[in-house]
Amino acid sequence: MIKSIIKMDGTVESFSPAKANGWGEWAAAEKVDWVPIVLDTCARLPEVVSSQDFQEGLIEECLNRKDYSHFLMAGRLYAVWLRKKIYGNNGIPTIKALQTQMRKDKIMVKLDYSTSEYKQLEKIIDHDLDLNAMHFSLHHNRRKYALQNRVTGKEYETTQFIYMRMAMTISEHEPREQRMEHVKNIYWLLSNKKMSAPTPNYVNMGTALRGYASCCLFAVGDEGTSLALGHYIADIMTQNSAGIGMNVMCRSIGDAVRSGTIVHQGKLPYYNVNGKAVLANLQNGRGGALNTFYECFDPEASTIARLRNIKSTGAKLNRDQHYTFILNRLFVQKVAKKEQVFTFNVFTAPDLHEAFYSGQPELFAKLYAKYEADPKFTKNYIDARELMLVVIDEAYETGTAYWMNIDEANRNTPFTETIHSSNLCVEIMEPTKPYYKLVDLVLEEDHQRGEIATCNLGAIPVDNIESDAEYELAAYYSLKMINFTIRHATYAFPHLKFTANQRMNAAVGIMGLATHMARSKLDWTSRAGLEEIHFVNERHAYHLVAASLRLAREEGVAPWAHKTKYAKGWLPFDDVNPNVDKLVEGGFELLYKKKWELLRPEMIKLGGLAHSVLIAHMPGEASSKALGGCNGQYPARRLVINKSDGTTVIQWAAPHGDNPDYWYQSAWEIPTKNLTDVYAVVQKFTDQSSSADFYRRKRPGEMISSDEKIKDIIYKVKMGLKSGYYQNTETIAPGETEGFYNNDGTRGCPSGNCDV
Repeated sequence: MIKSIIKMDGTVESFSPAKANGWGEWAAAEKVDWVPIVLDTCARLPEVVSSQDFQEGLIEECLNRKDYSHFLMAGRLYAVWLRKKIYGNNGIPTIKALQTQMRKDKIMVKLDYSTSEYKQLEKIIDHDLDLNAMHFSLHHNRRKYALQNRVTGKEYETTQFIYMRMAMTISEHEPREQRMEHVKNIYWLLSNKKMSAPTPNYVNMGTALRGYASCCLFAVGDEGTSLALGHYIADIMTQNSAGIGMNVMCRSIGDAVRSGTIVHQGKLPYYNVNGKAVLANLQNGRGGALNTFYECFDPEASTIARLRNIKSTGAKLNRDQHYTFILNRLFVQKVAKKEQVFTFNVFTAPDLHEAFYSGQPELFAKLYAKYEADPKFTKNYIDARELMLVVIDEAYETGTAYWMNIDEANRNTPFTETIHSSNLCVEIMEPTKPYYKLVDLVLEEDHQRGEIATCNLGAIPVDNIESDAEYELAAYYSLKMINFTIRHATYAFPHLKFTANQRMNAAVGIMGLATHMARSKLDWTSRAGLEEIHFVNERHAYHLVAASLRLAREEGVAPWAHKTKYAKGWLPFDDVNPNVDKLVEGGFELLYKKKWELLRPEMIKLGGLAHSVLIAHMPGEASSKALGGCNGQYPARRLVINKSDGTTVIQWAAPHGDNPDYWYQSAWEIPTKNLTDVYAVVQKFTDQSSSADFYRRKRPGEMISSDEKIKDIIYKVKMGLKSGYYQNTETIAPGETEGFYNNDGTRGCPSGNCDV
């Protein structure tokens, strides 16, 4: 039992039960019973304890209760504890004083704001908002996003200072007469959790580091210099904080090089060197991350599919990266019919390889049949179903064998140029071209001899949006934030700077769908649930297209807008897979139909939008912690989860998960077919793709049949999904049937950078 308290100045005073009760009552805010927390804390701690340790003890007792309301109480205590730890008894500093100190310590750069503007900003910032935040949200922001000297451990920022720094950085180059209004709006959106940003924005804005791209994707050609440049690009872009998506489109093992004077070693040696290069560079305390894409018809596909499996050995084991299997309609048809396919690559059948990426499945099928009938073309056949099962089995065993539907990626897209692959988390679908000369990387001009694509992210937490007016504001400023990151980033290569500014590729996703559905008391598998998800995604797409059109009027269209279908009035649902609208009788109703039709003529008149592309749904694992909410468009796995991010572990809780008025449905209770339907509805309004996770619960000893696995992938392709991300599995304990449990491993973007 506590008898004495050591205060921060070192003085000792007798423990006051009245003060302890006051802390408990204040922190509980009439949401929980605070008495047991105070009593248990006092009983557990030693007789002499510091005031800081006492507050930490109260926080720990709250977290031990493992529910949303107690985590809120822990957050109030933590907010006060953190202020005292960082700022001592001096109180919270002004924005100007703090940023001046950070500039002195070389943590920040000088932002172009006058003394009078700093005074105005002081009236905007609201540190009391931290008192309404979840403990895990504040702790995550402190450990991952707040600027600090990570060598000495000196800390500077609490959460509201982070949001203000970001708002000031994004608005710094706006006209001075408009600047303060932009800062005010962006800060309000961030601090009230109505807009979300990716990790690079949190940690780099206002600093000398201006690497804002979360991911990059690129293709490598079948030539020695191109292969070497692929390794170089992966290395340098990892150093610049990006996650890597890479497609090595070269010949296979045993193919001829230099007219047969050299035998090709295949793709695996290049994979090995690329993976090592990426892991050698640290990002936020951990190695970079690489996702390698390979084609279903590649002669080495079966070997590549098994590279992450711990049962593989020697040269056929490579766990330094993840792998994505690129399939198309013809391959899936062969899988369904249990037929064989012949293998080929860019060297053995270059025109067929080009048709594979054309987005024209009929063209590919016709050319494939021509090759099959040609006796001069050497054909090595493999069992399509067997290869597909290898990939799916790897997904179930490792969770990290992803897939991409290249036909749908190049059909349902605003781009008129070829998409060859995706990014680390398989939600970004943008054109790329291999580089064949080093000089082309350093030429800031439109030479069209190679292109790296980048993803510049944002997200809107739909569970926190209360009106169309708020959605309009969030969409507009999400895109303005992305515009800033594209135009003011430091680029590793001059040609990347050129193409990024020509394309103006944006990717704004949705966060918090699980809470929105829970508050609406809707089942994800019901017609009403699907109709609500349809509305949520239509609203999201409408406001983003309208916001990009507004920015096109204000700042001009993207220089390469003419290379998109948006220039001709295209909208994402124009190319919807026809099976989607069959999910409900009579089809889905467009609730913004009249508003959509008002956008088309102006898009045509202006020649497109301010961006080439607008929407993608990323995992959002890291930023959901900052928001204090559910990540992405996923259903919640648990009401309370232990989530890890590098060395930091937090206890996460679903918003209002202990409130019976919120009807959360566990992801484990949603069959794959129903979740496929959900993602298909999402895809209807998405001009890129989703990091689509799937969940399968097993009973002890249960084996998932091959037929089930094959039916799942066939249905996903039938419904127009462009990609699939993690395959999550869980074996329930004997006696357990359904519902939520309290422990879970979590997976987001492997690099942590795609998380918005």
